Amino acid sequence: RLVVETCSYIMSSVALAITWQHLKQNVMPLVTHVIFPVLCFDQRDRIKWAEDPIDFVRTTYDVIQDYTSQRVQCSRLLVDLCQKRAKTCLTPILNFCHEVLLSTTSELQHHQQDTPGTDAATRRAALDEAAARKDGGMYLLGSLRSQLCDPVVHIECGAKVEWLLTNCIATELQSSIPHLRARACWAIGNLVVLLDKNTEFYLQIVRCVLSMLRDPELPVRFQVFVSL
Repeated sequence: RLVVETCSYIMSSVALAITWQHLKQNVMPLVTHVIFPVLCFDQRDRIKWAEDPIDFVRTTYDVIQDYTSQRVQCSRLLVDLCQKRAKTCLTPILNFCHEVLLSTTSELQHHQQDTPGTDAATRRAALDEAAARKDGGMYLLGSLRSQLCDPVVHIECGAKVEWLLTNCIATELQSSIPHLRARACWAIGNLVVLLDKNTEFYLQIVRCVLSMLRDPELPVRFQVFVSL
């Protein structure tokens, strides 16, 4: 509850010139050390997904979460920063997202390989950590849909976002980690309007998402239905 109320207070500060002057220099520490960790898939999510996937879906899409979830409130603060202070915030936040998605993609590829001298438990913990951060990176990017669809922003950042969709997000539609499949589907559902619908890549995404209707994990199937 404290996090939710604090985010609301900071959102009020973003719009006011006098408070923004104090907040401006601390925006990226706020994003990287406060907002982003909250957006990441955490241990509570992992336990609920495994033990009660129906409740996971219910709580994720419950409208009450719009008012009580610290994750939802942090994403709103992120959107508020990029909407009201776009000149200051949007490019650094996109660059941070780019770095996160690139690094976690590389880490996932590394940890999914059998590394000599590394025990299975250590490798699994590192894999879960990288997957959680990549989930957060996709959440961050997908949350900025309205800003990224702006014609001016699209001219400046469209190529970078399309590259991330192609090389870092679409690849997770077939991930061995269920929550990454769901999050990739969610992110692509939010950002698909940025893609050229006349390309083979777009058709591949559509076919891949449709095939996920038979995914063994309920939360993934539910997310597919929502995204379609």
